[in-house]
Amino acid sequence: MNNRPIRLLELSGPIASGKSTVRQMFESFGVCCLEIDAVIRGMHQDPEHPALLALAKQFPHLIDAHGKLRRGSLVNYFSHHPKDNHILKSIFFPYLYDYVQSWMQ
Repeated sequence: MNNRPIRLLELSGPIASGKSTVRQMFESFGVCCLEIDAVIRGMHQDPEHPALLALAKQFPHLIDAHGKLRRGSLVNYFSHHPKDNHILKSIFFPYLYDYVQSWMQ
């Protein structure tokens, strides 16, 4: 068994900056990668997820007829309302943190 510590690398950047390409390159070398955008998207598109249910109570006008976060809400609403963006993060980040911790096990 290898006793070396786990090393984490965050890959971030603006839209269309090549993050997915670099992630694919890492994966081609056998590096385990977790795409946080996909994890979060899964949470805010799952009508049964507790984070989305909590968000729906705070911002019912941003939930579509299928119980999912309306497309474009993140950029069109939350990027223009810093206080509400803070609420959004406070709802989703604990679930994201738990997901990442379990993924690393």
